[in-house]
Amino acid sequence: SSGINAEYGYHRVHVKRCPHCQGLGHYPDNCPNRGQPATCMFCAEHHETDDCPVKTDTSRHTCSNCVKSNRPDTTHHAGSVKCPSYKHHYDRLSKNSPQPSTLLSRSETSTADQ
Repeated sequence: SSGINAEYGYHRVHVKRCPHCQGLGHYPDNCPNRGQPATCMFCAEHHETDDCPVKTDTSRHTCSNCVKSNRPDTTHHAGSVKCPSYKHHYDRLSKNSPQPSTLLSRSETSTADQ
């Protein structure tokens, strides 16, 4: 009989997003915009996300990160995993993070008929 046994290690990359300014790469305790009004996750206006009048109207969502980066697609909220700014940060972190350890062990046994 022959068989292949493989074990793979997986890693995750976490992109930090500040709930105060919606900026990527930091949390509120290190927010460079702490003295400024909050930025809404859904519409990029200056009010608390919980108070957003358009949070359930996806056609009116605007990503503050993509607006700041002059990206052509801003029609999503700042917390979307489909956000080009989020994907850019994710890819950058993935390239700089250690790769998972991958162990591939191969065991093959064969029996010969005599």
